Amino acid sequence: MRKSFLSVLFFWIFIGAYMASAGSLELIDVQPQDGSTVYSSRPKISIEFKDAENLAQTLKNVRIELDGEDISPMMLRMGRYLIYVPEAPLSNGKHRLGVECRSEKDASCKIISFDVALPRLIKSISHNGLEPLVADDILEVVMDAPPGGRADFSFGDLLEKFPMSEIKPGIYKGAYKIPFGEMKSNARLTGYYTSPSGKIDMLESEQPLNIQALFFKVHITSPRSGTEVNNYFSIEGKTRPNSRVYVIPSASIQGLDTGTSGSGGGSGRRPGGGSSTSTNMGTITADADKNGDFKVFYGFPLRIKGMKFNFTIYADDPDGNRSLYDTFWVRVK
Repeated sequence: MRKSFLSVLFFWIFIGAYMASAGSLELIDVQPQDGSTVYSSRPKISIEFKDAENLAQTLKNVRIELDGEDISPMMLRMGRYLIYVPEAPLSNGKHRLGVECRSEKDASCKIISFDVALPRLIKSISHNGLEPLVADDILEVVMDAPPGGRADFSFGDLLEKFPMSEIKPGIYKGAYKIPFGEMKSNARLTGYYTSPSGKIDMLESEQPLNIQALFFKVHITSPRSGTEVNNYFSIEGKTRPNSRVYVIPSASIQGLDTGTSGSGGGSGRRPGGGSSTSTNMGTITADADKNGDFKVFYGFPLRIKGMKFNFTIYADDPDGNRSLYDTFWVRVK
């Protein structure tokens, strides 16, 4: 009985000593080093431990993440080292590597970051959203990169990537229609490019993106503001589908000094000399079609050269939302 008791006692002492020796891992070195720059898209990641035997016994207690992805099962053990070479090329920029070692007593963690610096594939990426875009506006993105590749873009906190088409060799263009209610302030817009041989690159636009889609606009496509027209002309534009469009014209005639004005108008001195009379001429309405297109015919019976027409325009959509007000002007030939 005494012999059996001693055998059990020695067994548990041995197990306790084994567990104590194998209970924790001492991390010696991680490569790439923290804050370093590597010049390969598939850098060798090397993690060195103090004791190779201890590493073999407690390998299941090691968790390694690269950019948030668990790569532990793909690590190759070579003595006291764990080695990993990314299967997919890493993009230009900063990457994060985390090493966690767990035991029954404690856990230790080391987090480092390194930069991948490759020859730049994307020469530039630009967009039209520096001034706030509103509902139904089209965000347009243009990328300059080597021809024949695949290009995408994303922005803000959206995880989705939007494809871009190569409109001519080396020039890629993508678009995104702004939905009503979307808001972004100084958001990042990032372009992604993959070459035909599999090399990848990503580049953030220099200018931030701004979206204020609690509002929408009325876009005048013809005539352009500041151009000359006949005294009879049409106003064409685009807004939210099935909206009611309101056009408020007023006319001013340079050189008249009547001292009076028409209904709702006023007269005053203009910079540079001369006087003008401005007359409010009522409101014209039009209904946009299912595509948001509308057309308004406008005319004045007298053709007076230099006569200036000013227009204020806005719209109400079917849900009762009102657009931003916009103005433009034209002059009679």
